[in-house]
Amino acid sequence: MNDLQTGIVKKINILHNEIRGDLKKTFDKAIRIGGLLADQKESLEHGQFTTWVESNLDFDIRTAQRYMKVHNNREQLKSDSVSFLTEGYKQLEKPTEKSKEELLNEAQEFEKKRKDLMIKFQTIDFPTKKYGLIYMNPPWGKIESEIILDLDIKKISDKNCILYIWFLPDEDILPIFMRIDEAWGLKYRSSAVWDLVKPYKENAWLKIRHMLLLIYKKGSGCPLDANRTKSIQHIESDDPNKKPERFREILEKQFPERTKLMIFSDKKYVGWDVWNPF
Repeated sequence: MNDLQTGIVKKINILHNEIRGDLKKTFDKAIRIGGLLADQKESLEHGQFTTWVESNLDFDIRTAQRYMKVHNNREQLKSDSVSFLTEGYKQLEKPTEKSKEELLNEAQEFEKKRKDLMIKFQTIDFPTKKYGLIYMNPPWGKIESEIILDLDIKKISDKNCILYIWFLPDEDILPIFMRIDEAWGLKYRSSAVWDLVKPYKENAWLKIRHMLLLIYKKGSGCPLDANRTKSIQHIESDDPNKKPERFREILEKQFPERTKLMIFSDKKYVGWDVWNPF
């Protein structure tokens, strides 16, 4: 190697090591930012952190969450000799490998829980009254969809009945709504959207931040013009399973005289019958 080539090699190595040093400093700063964000989140009331980030910082909530994840896992990343921020992100996103025995145990535990739920579901007496308003929040994913469709809604629905039922915007769940007509004798009429303001899950296409409330009906009856509400309700929440009270209050205002049944509710309300096998 001649002197010219030696000089080039030396310059390349110097520049490379300078870059590594800069990237290491960037990674350390990311850990510090994550710690500051975690402290700030702890000091705020529940549900306020996203608003605080969007109002005060030059990045979005997803970036903030990544910073905090790096901070929370800093010891693991350092032990793995991670020094680049992007390398740290990739390391945290790697799926943890489980043994065949662990996977088998998880599958057996899931099947046991599913069977226990099915037994409990089928041994609690279903209502026998007739209802003009039915509000349902099915535990999609906890039990098989066929069991939910087997509920005898047709028998308990009054001649004039409206059903409001929550659905996940999921490709495995949504096709079920097309079968409700036949299974329960109700016709699809409209839908509403609950916007949770921030995403609670992702799929290959979108960051999901909404739930669907589908409306079915038989016979007559619609809300009066004065009681009709907007089709999209923006109510911030971290938990799509806990539906906002606002929707129940809207239904009570729209149909004050109807006999009311709430299915799968873990609370009781004045003016409502409740059926929940869980």
